[in-house]
Amino acid sequence: MESLIVINGPIGAGKSTVARTLVDAIRLRGRSAAVIDLDLVYLMMSDKPMGDKNVWVGARRAAVALTDSFDSSGIDVVILDGQFWDSAQRAPFRDNLKWSGEPFFVTLQISYDEVLPRVQGDATRGISRDPEFLKKAHVEFEDILEPLKSTDLMLDSTRKTAQQLAAAILREVMSMESESPWRKSK
Repeated sequence: MESLIVINGPIGAGKSTVARTLVDAIRLRGRSAAVIDLDLVYLMMSDKPMGDKNVWVGARRAAVALTDSFDSSGIDVVILDGQFWDSAQRAPFRDNLKWSGEPFFVTLQISYDEVLPRVQGDATRGISRDPEFLKKAHVEFEDILEPLKSTDLMLDSTRKTAQQLAAAILREVMSMESESPWRKSK
C-alpha cells in the first residue's frame, strides 16, 4: 500500500461521497484503490443505534484488519471514511495498523446550518436527520476541531463538489511524495 487516506469530519460533511469520488479518480490514474466506510463496519458489527462507543472502538479495530488485508493484497491506496475526531478515536486504528506508513488525515468541515437541509433531504439517513442529534454532533465536532488544524488537511465542503474535494486531496497526496508513484503508470 502506497497511501492510506482517512477522510474525517462531522455528520453530513460528505465523507463517503468524497471517498467514493477519490477512489474513482485514483483508479483512473491506473492505481488500485479500496474504500472502507466506518459506518458500514459499525453496522456489520451491531444492530444497536450508532452511538455505542464500544462498538465504535470495535469498528475502528476491524477497519485496521481490513486495511491490513487490503495492503497485503496489493491494493495501492486505501481510503477510510468515518469519524476520527481526536486521538482517542484515532489510537485504536493507528496503534494496531501493521502498515509502516503514516495515515494521511483529511478533515472536511461544514456548518450545522449548511448540513441540516442536506441530511434532512437524504431519506437513507436515520438518526442523523434529527435536528437535535445533528446539532449535538456538530457542537462536539466544533469543540475538538482546533487541534486537527495542525495535523490534517482541512477542506471546507460547503460549496465544493466531491470532485473538487477529491482533486484537492489527490494533489496534496501527490505533492508529499518526491518520487511519486502516482506519476508512474503500472
